Amino acid sequence: MKKTTILITMLMSIGTLTNFIFAGFGNGSDGELYVGGGQELSIGLATAVISNNYSGTSSIEVSDASFLNTDDEVLIITMIDPNENLDENVAGTFETKIIESISGNTLTFTESLENNYVTDGGQVHQVVDVPNYTNVTIDGTLSAYAWDGTSGGILFFRATGTVDVNGSIEASGKGYRGGLAAFRDNSAGLNGGGITGHWNYESYHYCTGGYCYNNGDLIEEGGYYFAVF
Repeated sequence: MKKTTILITMLMSIGTLTNFIFAGFGNGSDGELYVGGGQELSIGLATAVISNNYSGTSSIEVSDASFLNTDDEVLIITMIDPNENLDENVAGTFETKIIESISGNTLTFTESLENNYVTDGGQVHQVVDVPNYTNVTIDGTLSAYAWDGTSGGILFFRATGTVDVNGSIEASGKGYRGGLAAFRDNSAGLNGGGITGHWNYESYHYCTGGYCYNNGDLIEEGGYYFAVF
């Protein structure tokens, strides 16, 4: 079973647009979005953070900044933290920033970071482009790019006008990678990916009585697969 990470902002406002992100509605700089019937469009290009970055600084180095531009809004989010103490695990920590300048693959923001994004120790963070639309009309399917272990799996946009959904907004199978069910009696399933990044480890539970478990819990994704042997 595959789990999905989705962060969606669909907000409407009335008033004059400015060059600033305001009240959560965005600035409409990307214009109107129309997804036609029968069409599937993925938004939210993303790139992995590859440096240690600390609260109070204003720059981040990423693996690929080629799709980003100055004045773009981005989401910075921690996807994986190996710490299995959930009280200390920082997966899901995020903030949004506006890009002031780009030098190579280094992004500098108009404001300082509020959180630490450190890659030492196995944490995985990504920077996701956040489109700022005016009106959004979806007759087809609006989706996210799939999570690949370092980036993806996030659907996030803003709109200053109307958001009209006649089709669907979905990201099924685009989030943390799913596990593999056991295939015979006395075999073990493999857990799915999750916030600690432990993926495809052998389950602690073996097939018995018709149920094959693949180690789902609060930390790793999974569940059970029903089978009869």
